Amino acid sequence: MSDVIYLPATVAKSCEDCKSDYTTAKGSAADDTAKCAALATYVTCLETSVKTDAGCPLAAADAAAIETDYSDATCSTDSKFTATCICQKDFWKTDQSTGATAVCSAAKAYILCLKGKTAAACDMSASVVDLATGVEARMTGLGTTDCAISDSCQCQINTAKATIDSNANKCTAYNTELSCLRTAQAAGCDGSTTKRAVATATDTARAGLPSGDCAAPTATCQCEINAAKGDAASATSYCTVLSTLKTCLSAITTGTEAGCTTGSTQAALVTDTEAKTATAKCGNAADHVTFALTSLIVSVLMHVFL
Repeated sequence: MSDVIYLPATVAKSCEDCKSDYTTAKGSAADDTAKCAALATYVTCLETSVKTDAGCPLAAADAAAIETDYSDATCSTDSKFTATCICQKDFWKTDQSTGATAVCSAAKAYILCLKGKTAAACDMSASVVDLATGVEARMTGLGTTDCAISDSCQCQINTAKATIDSNANKCTAYNTELSCLRTAQAAGCDGSTTKRAVATATDTARAGLPSGDCAAPTATCQCEINAAKGDAASATSYCTVLSTLKTCLSAITTGTEAGCTTGSTQAALVTDTEAKTATAKCGNAADHVTFALTSLIVSVLMHVFL
Protein backbone atom coordinates (compact mmCIF):
# COMPACT_ATOMS: atom_id res chain seq x y z
CA MET A 1 0.00 0.00 0.00
CA SER A 2 2.60 2.52 -1.09
CA ASP A 3 0.06 5.22 -1.82
CA VAL A 4 -1.88 5.16 1.45
CA ILE A 5 -2.41 8.79 2.35
CA TYR A 6 -1.26 9.18 5.93
CA LEU A 7 -2.41 6.36 8.18
CA PRO A 8 -0.52 3.09 8.64
CA ALA A 9 -1.66 0.06 6.66
CA THR A 10 -2.78 -1.65 9.87
CA VAL A 11 -5.74 0.73 10.13
CA ALA A 12 -6.30 1.28 6.40
CA LYS A 13 -9.65 0.37 4.88
CA SER A 14 -10.93 -0.07 1.35
CA CYS A 15 -13.38 2.37 -0.21
CA GLU A 16 -16.01 -0.35 0.00
CA ASP A 17 -15.55 -0.76 3.77
CA CYS A 18 -15.49 3.00 4.33
CA LYS A 19 -18.73 3.39 2.38
CA SER A 20 -20.38 0.59 4.37
CA ASP A 21 -19.38 2.18 7.69
CA TYR A 22 -20.62 5.56 6.50
CA THR A 23 -23.97 4.22 5.34
CA THR A 24 -24.53 2.75 8.81
CA ALA A 25 -23.41 5.90 10.64
CA LYS A 26 -25.47 8.21 8.44
CA GLY A 27 -28.52 6.03 8.87
CA SER A 28 -28.37 6.30 12.65
CA ALA A 29 -27.47 10.01 12.76
CA ALA A 30 -30.02 11.94 14.82
CA ASP A 31 -29.31 15.39 13.39
CA ASP A 32 -27.19 17.34 10.93
CA THR A 33 -24.30 17.59 13.39
CA ALA A 34 -24.15 13.82 13.61
CA LYS A 35 -24.45 13.53 9.83
CA CYS A 36 -21.52 15.94 9.35
CA ALA A 37 -19.47 14.00 11.88
CA ALA A 38 -20.22 10.79 9.97
CA LEU A 39 -19.23 12.43 6.68
CA ALA A 40 -15.94 13.74 8.15
CA THR A 41 -15.17 10.24 9.41
CA TYR A 42 -16.01 8.82 5.97
CA VAL A 43 -13.63 11.18 4.21
CA THR A 44 -10.92 10.38 6.75
CA CYS A 45 -11.49 6.67 6.18
CA LEU A 46 -11.22 7.08 2.40
CA GLU A 47 -7.82 8.75 2.84
CA THR A 48 -6.43 5.40 4.00
CA SER A 49 -7.43 3.59 0.81
CA VAL A 50 -5.47 2.93 -2.35
CA LYS A 51 -6.66 2.86 -5.96
CA THR A 52 -6.57 -0.94 -6.17
CA ASP A 53 -8.70 -1.53 -3.05
CA ALA A 54 -12.26 -2.84 -3.29
CA GLY A 55 -14.62 -0.08 -4.38
CA CYS A 56 -11.76 2.28 -5.27
CA PRO A 57 -11.87 4.71 -6.88
CA LEU A 58 -15.41 5.52 -5.80
CA ALA A 59 -18.12 5.11 -8.39
CA ALA A 60 -19.17 8.43 -9.90
CA ALA A 61 -22.49 8.36 -8.05
CA ASP A 62 -20.81 7.66 -4.71
CA ALA A 63 -18.38 10.52 -5.23
CA ALA A 64 -21.20 12.90 -6.12
CA ALA A 65 -23.13 11.80 -3.03
CA ILE A 66 -20.38 13.24 -0.81
CA GLU A 67 -21.10 16.77 -1.99
CA THR A 68 -24.86 16.17 -1.84
CA ASP A 69 -24.66 14.94 1.76
CA TYR A 70 -22.37 17.85 2.67
CA SER A 71 -24.90 20.34 1.32
CA ASP A 72 -28.00 18.60 2.68
CA ALA A 73 -26.61 18.54 6.23
CA THR A 74 -25.30 22.12 5.95
CA CYS A 75 -21.81 20.94 6.88
CA SER A 76 -20.33 24.22 5.67
CA THR A 77 -21.13 25.62 9.12
CA ASP A 78 -19.75 22.62 10.99
CA SER A 79 -16.42 23.15 12.77
CA LYS A 80 -15.05 19.81 11.54
CA PHE A 81 -15.10 21.07 7.97
CA THR A 82 -12.13 23.37 8.19
CA ALA A 83 -10.48 24.75 5.04
CA THR A 84 -8.20 21.71 5.09
CA CYS A 85 -11.07 19.27 5.56
CA ILE A 86 -12.87 20.86 2.62
CA CYS A 87 -9.82 20.12 0.47
CA GLN A 88 -10.19 16.48 1.50
CA LYS A 89 -13.91 16.51 0.79
CA ASP A 90 -13.41 18.10 -2.61
CA PHE A 91 -10.87 15.45 -3.58
CA TRP A 92 -13.20 12.58 -2.73
CA LYS A 93 -16.27 14.19 -4.32
CA THR A 94 -14.39 14.36 -7.63
CA ASP A 95 -15.22 11.60 -10.09
CA GLN A 96 -12.07 9.46 -10.42
CA SER A 97 -13.83 6.36 -11.69
CA THR A 98 -12.29 6.52 -15.17
CA GLY A 99 -8.86 5.51 -13.89
CA ALA A 100 -5.35 6.64 -13.01
CA THR A 101 -5.36 9.81 -15.11
CA ALA A 102 -8.50 11.05 -13.35
CA VAL A 103 -7.01 10.18 -9.95
CA CYS A 104 -3.87 12.12 -10.88
CA SER A 105 -5.82 15.18 -11.97
CA ALA A 106 -7.85 15.18 -8.76
CA ALA A 107 -4.71 14.68 -6.66
CA LYS A 108 -3.00 17.66 -8.29
CA ALA A 109 -6.02 19.84 -7.54
CA TYR A 110 -5.93 18.47 -3.99
CA ILE A 111 -2.26 19.39 -3.46
CA LEU A 112 -2.89 22.92 -4.74
CA CYS A 113 -5.84 23.22 -2.38
CA LEU A 114 -3.68 22.12 0.57
CA LYS A 115 -0.90 24.58 -0.28
CA GLY A 116 -1.00 27.38 2.25
CA LYS A 117 -3.50 25.69 4.57
CA THR A 118 -2.82 25.36 8.31
CA ALA A 119 -6.15 24.17 9.78
CA ALA A 120 -6.77 20.67 11.10
CA ALA A 121 -7.82 17.83 8.83
CA CYS A 122 -11.25 16.17 8.94
CA ASP A 123 -10.12 13.86 11.76
CA MET A 124 -8.95 16.93 13.72
CA SER A 125 -5.51 15.36 14.23
CA ALA A 126 -3.68 14.89 10.94
CA SER A 127 -1.62 17.87 9.79
CA VAL A 128 -1.55 19.43 6.36
CA VAL A 129 2.02 18.12 6.08
CA ASP A 130 0.70 14.58 6.67
CA LEU A 131 -1.98 15.00 4.03
CA ALA A 132 0.28 16.62 1.43
CA THR A 133 2.95 13.97 1.91
CA GLY A 134 0.31 11.32 1.38
CA VAL A 135 -1.12 12.99 -1.72
CA GLU A 136 2.36 13.10 -3.25
CA ALA A 137 2.74 9.38 -2.49
CA ARG A 138 -0.61 8.72 -4.15
CA MET A 139 0.56 10.62 -7.24
CA THR A 140 3.96 8.96 -7.50
CA GLY A 141 2.32 5.60 -6.91
CA LEU A 142 0.41 6.04 -10.16
CA GLY A 143 3.66 6.15 -12.16
CA THR A 144 5.01 8.80 -14.50
CA THR A 145 2.99 7.59 -17.48
CA ASP A 146 -0.35 8.25 -15.80
CA CYS A 147 0.79 11.00 -13.45
CA ALA A 148 3.81 12.99 -14.59
CA ILE A 149 4.87 15.66 -12.11
CA SER A 150 6.42 18.73 -13.74
CA ASP A 151 9.36 20.58 -12.22
CA SER A 152 7.16 23.53 -11.22
CA CYS A 153 4.50 21.20 -9.81
CA GLN A 154 7.15 19.55 -7.63
CA CYS A 155 8.08 22.97 -6.27
CA GLN A 156 4.41 23.51 -5.36
CA ILE A 157 4.18 20.08 -3.76
CA ASN A 158 7.26 20.81 -1.65
CA THR A 159 5.60 23.98 -0.37
CA ALA A 160 2.38 22.13 0.43
CA LYS A 161 4.44 19.68 2.49
CA ALA A 162 6.24 22.44 4.39
CA THR A 163 5.30 23.50 7.91
CA ILE A 164 3.84 27.01 7.70
CA ASP A 165 2.26 27.51 11.11
CA SER A 166 4.07 30.84 11.59
CA ASN A 167 5.00 33.77 9.37
CA ALA A 168 8.67 32.87 9.73
CA ASN A 169 7.92 29.35 8.49
CA LYS A 170 5.89 30.76 5.61
CA CYS A 171 8.83 32.97 4.66
CA THR A 172 11.13 29.95 4.58
CA ALA A 173 8.65 27.93 2.52
CA TYR A 174 8.08 30.73 0.01
CA ASN A 175 11.80 31.42 -0.39
CA THR A 176 12.43 27.71 -0.90
CA GLU A 177 9.72 27.54 -3.56
CA LEU A 178 11.12 30.55 -5.39
CA SER A 179 14.59 29.01 -5.36
CA CYS A 180 13.09 25.77 -6.70
CA LEU A 181 11.29 27.66 -9.47
CA ARG A 182 14.33 29.64 -10.58
CA THR A 183 15.35 26.99 -13.13
CA ALA A 184 11.97 25.28 -13.59
CA GLN A 185 10.33 25.42 -17.00
CA ALA A 186 6.98 23.65 -17.15
CA ALA A 187 3.54 24.74 -15.96
CA GLY A 188 2.42 24.09 -12.39
CA CYS A 189 0.30 21.24 -11.05
CA ASP A 190 -2.86 22.45 -12.76
CA GLY A 191 -1.17 22.07 -16.15
CA SER A 192 -1.99 25.60 -17.27
CA THR A 193 -0.53 28.13 -14.84
CA THR A 194 2.95 29.03 -16.05
CA LYS A 195 5.88 28.74 -13.68
CA ARG A 196 6.27 32.50 -14.12
CA ALA A 197 2.75 33.05 -12.76
CA VAL A 198 3.30 30.56 -9.95
CA ALA A 199 6.47 32.36 -8.91
CA THR A 200 4.88 35.79 -9.12
CA ALA A 201 2.04 34.71 -6.82
CA THR A 202 4.47 33.16 -4.35
CA ASP A 203 6.70 36.24 -4.35
CA THR A 204 3.67 38.44 -3.74
CA ALA A 205 2.70 36.27 -0.75
CA ARG A 206 6.28 36.42 0.57
CA ALA A 207 6.45 40.18 0.18
CA GLY A 208 3.20 40.53 2.13
CA LEU A 209 4.67 38.99 5.28
CA PRO A 210 5.83 41.27 8.13
CA SER A 211 9.45 42.33 7.67
CA GLY A 212 10.22 41.18 11.19
CA ASP A 213 9.31 37.63 10.19
CA CYS A 214 10.57 37.75 6.61
CA ALA A 215 13.61 39.89 5.92
CA ALA A 216 14.17 41.46 2.52
CA PRO A 217 15.94 39.02 0.17
CA THR A 218 19.69 39.24 -0.26
CA ALA A 219 20.99 40.33 -3.65
CA THR A 220 21.71 36.69 -4.42
CA CYS A 221 18.21 35.62 -3.42
CA GLN A 222 16.77 38.45 -5.52
CA CYS A 223 18.60 37.05 -8.55
CA GLU A 224 16.86 33.72 -7.87
CA ILE A 225 13.49 35.41 -7.51
CA ASN A 226 13.95 37.28 -10.78
CA ALA A 227 14.81 34.01 -12.53
CA ALA A 228 11.82 32.26 -10.96
CA LYS A 229 9.56 34.98 -12.35
CA GLY A 230 11.17 34.81 -15.78
CA ASP A 231 9.51 33.29 -18.84
CA ALA A 232 11.04 29.84 -19.39
CA ALA A 233 8.29 28.23 -21.47
CA SER A 234 10.51 27.65 -24.49
CA ALA A 235 14.09 26.47 -24.89
CA THR A 236 15.13 29.92 -26.08
CA SER A 237 13.45 31.79 -23.21
CA TYR A 238 14.85 29.27 -20.72
CA CYS A 239 18.36 30.00 -21.97
CA THR A 240 17.64 33.70 -21.61
CA VAL A 241 16.58 33.15 -18.00
CA LEU A 242 19.79 31.23 -17.29
CA SER A 243 21.93 33.88 -18.98
CA THR A 244 20.24 36.69 -17.07
CA LEU A 245 20.59 34.75 -13.83
CA LYS A 246 24.31 34.20 -14.44
CA THR A 247 24.81 37.91 -15.17
CA CYS A 248 22.88 38.90 -12.05
CA LEU A 249 24.84 36.52 -9.83
CA SER A 250 28.20 37.45 -11.35
CA ALA A 251 27.67 41.08 -10.42
CA ILE A 252 27.77 40.04 -6.75
CA THR A 253 31.33 39.97 -5.46
CA THR A 254 30.76 38.03 -2.25
CA GLY A 255 30.72 34.33 -3.07
CA THR A 256 29.50 33.37 0.39
CA GLU A 257 26.42 35.60 0.27
CA ALA A 258 23.36 33.49 1.05
CA GLY A 259 20.70 32.73 -1.50
CA CYS A 260 17.00 32.13 -0.82
CA THR A 261 17.54 28.80 0.94
CA THR A 262 19.64 27.74 3.89
CA GLY A 263 23.08 26.63 2.76
CA SER A 264 22.90 28.11 -0.74
CA THR A 265 25.50 30.71 -1.70
CA GLN A 266 26.24 32.99 -4.63
CA ALA A 267 29.21 30.84 -5.64
CA ALA A 268 27.21 27.60 -5.53
CA LEU A 269 24.39 29.14 -7.54
CA VAL A 270 26.81 30.38 -10.22
CA THR A 271 28.19 26.85 -10.55
CA ASP A 272 24.69 25.38 -10.73
CA THR A 273 23.60 27.93 -13.33
CA GLU A 274 26.63 27.19 -15.49
CA ALA A 275 25.92 23.46 -15.27
CA LYS A 276 22.28 23.91 -16.25
CA THR A 277 23.30 26.20 -19.12
CA ALA A 278 25.61 23.50 -20.44
CA THR A 279 22.92 20.81 -20.05
CA ALA A 280 20.41 22.98 -21.91
CA LYS A 281 23.01 23.48 -24.69
CA CYS A 282 22.32 27.20 -24.61
CA GLY A 283 24.17 28.99 -27.42
CA ASN A 284 24.64 25.86 -29.54
CA ALA A 285 21.81 26.76 -31.90
CA ALA A 286 23.23 30.25 -32.41
CA ASP A 287 26.71 28.82 -32.96
CA HIS A 288 25.29 26.45 -35.56
CA VAL A 289 23.60 29.30 -37.41
CA THR A 290 26.80 31.34 -37.36
CA PHE A 291 28.77 28.39 -38.71
CA ALA A 292 26.19 27.79 -41.44
CA LEU A 293 26.18 31.45 -42.51
CA THR A 294 29.97 31.56 -42.52
CA SER A 295 30.10 28.44 -44.67
CA LEU A 296 27.58 29.94 -47.09
CA ILE A 297 29.56 33.18 -47.42
CA VAL A 298 32.81 31.28 -48.04
CA SER A 299 31.07 29.17 -50.65
CA VAL A 300 29.72 32.26 -52.44
CA LEU A 301 33.12 33.98 -52.41
CA MET A 302 34.79 30.89 -53.78
CA HIS A 303 32.38 30.84 -56.72
CA VAL A 304 32.94 34.54 -57.32
CA PHE A 305 36.71 34.24 -57.46
CA LEU A 306 36.59 31.01 -59.45
